[in-house]
Amino acid sequence: MDAGGELGELHAVGTVLRDDGGSRVGDEERERVVRRRVGRGEHLRGVGRRRRSQCLQHQQAAGALVGDGRVPSATIQEAGGHAVLGDAEPRPAGEQVATVPLNTGDTTLDLSGVAVAAHQSLRVVFDLQSADGQATPRVQAFKVLFDSAVAPPPPPVLTLAASPKTIVFGKAVTLSGTVTRSGVPVAGQAVALGAQPIGAKVFSSLPAATTDPAGNYRAVIKPTKRTTYKAGFTGVSPEPTAVVAVKHSITLRASRRSGKVYLRGTVGPRHPRRVVLIQRLKGKRWITIARVRTSRKSTFQLVRKASRTRTRFRARIGADSEHLGNTSRVVRA
Repeated sequence: MDAGGELGELHAVGTVLRDDGGSRVGDEERERVVRRRVGRGEHLRGVGRRRRSQCLQHQQAAGALVGDGRVPSATIQEAGGHAVLGDAEPRPAGEQVATVPLNTGDTTLDLSGVAVAAHQSLRVVFDLQSADGQATPRVQAFKVLFDSAVAPPPPPVLTLAASPKTIVFGKAVTLSGTVTRSGVPVAGQAVALGAQPIGAKVFSSLPAATTDPAGNYRAVIKPTKRTTYKAGFTGVSPEPTAVVAVKHSITLRASRRSGKVYLRGTVGPRHPRRVVLIQRLKGKRWITIARVRTSRKSTFQLVRKASRTRTRFRARIGADSEHLGNTSRVVRA
């Protein structure tokens, strides 16, 4: 491109041609435009017979700008409307998002930093004014390279919590969580739930939970032993987990008659031949007075001579690989 000449403006992509003396090229009243694809972008080349510019609205924000010749500057501005190829009326300047001076040879303007969501339609403006006015600037070729692949949506975010984290056998636990995508709740979708009790090699499926309008879900479960739970949703990896510990349940009842104290109780889940400690309160300390074993029905009992005054008793069972230990409520007899 030669230096000098008049101001030429090109919106979006296109071609403005003049001869070196500043006069129009040729005398016909038409122009020829050749448009072909180059790589993943568009290649537009034109020869102008009259002084006018051609416009192509480009809907991609990311790409590269290449200009051949010596052009003082090129500016990328935001624009609206549909894609147009042909004559374009001058448009008001939009927000300037990028600019670069064009030098001899190829000059590239990287548009990867322009946010696609905020600038979905762009136009290119060339300032073709020469320094000394002795020659007419000329754009020989203009190329836009862009990635046409649609960016995948961000993966959803899935949470899982168990409340309470420790329960007594026979009680329920609530599993709850949320599903969001880019901070927006995902409503009306199924969340897969799984359970892996201690000793199991794999997770077993539970009934799915469904998210509400706020993206929340919940399920009520009654684990029988220490269990790990997980939640699953399409696109979520790794899947969140929550562990629930389960205590033995142990009851104790006491009665006093005929000079004796009768202590009876149960343990859950059913554990035949398990050792249960019977304790009484002496001052401020608990003293173990007997060790009894559960029956086939997981019950136990103890009969002792009654003291002159009423005494506080309790029963205790230790932990095993599946359950935590626990202590009964205090009874008086």
